[in-house]
Amino acid sequence: MPFDYTLSEDEKAKYVGKLEDRTIVVGIRELMPFGGRLRARGAIVTGPEDK
Repeated sequence: MPFDYTLSEDEKAKYVGKLEDRTIVVGIRELMPFGGRLRARGAIVTGPEDK
């Protein structure tokens, strides 16, 4: 199921423009309903450059 994840300011500086068509791992601490979808809060655990 798709969900929305908003980058933190620190994550924006590191990942903006680098996540399209990439696989990442997000540690989710909270899921909230938002306009018929889910919105997640958490942090990126493994980014596109991590293996």
